[in-house]
Amino acid sequence: YLCPLFPGLCLNCYECQSKDDTVCLDPFTDERKDIVGDAECDPKATHCVKYKTVMHLLDSGFITGRAREIVVVSRFCLIKPGASDGCIAVEGDGSFYIQCLCSTDNCNSGRSILPSILTVLVTCLTALWVMWR
Repeated sequence: YLCPLFPGLCLNCYECQSKDDTVCLDPFTDERKDIVGDAECDPKATHCVKYKTVMHLLDSGFITGRAREIVVVSRFCLIKPGASDGCIAVEGDGSFYIQCLCSTDNCNSGRSILPSILTVLVTCLTALWVMWR
């Protein structure tokens, strides 16, 4: 691999699965990130990905008779040339999943959308201020 010879050449992503380790679940705090650590991806990897699957299961009544929610989160490197960064959500029969692709180091942490909203808000307010000056 060329990655050890040329640092920064390969993408780094968080790699974990909540079915194996609950530390992968949301919220993915700084403490959890330190535990998981980032992984150097294959040189062909183009994206980091985060899958979040939520299933609603109804017990047969023998256990509790109530609906249960099962959440599985997976984070890993992905080879998907030409794919755009962003998220999609797919709803199915009693479940849904969200897939988020991104192409910068450790971007699959699933950080809050708040910084993006603040950036848009500040940009809009600045544009309005400049227009009305």
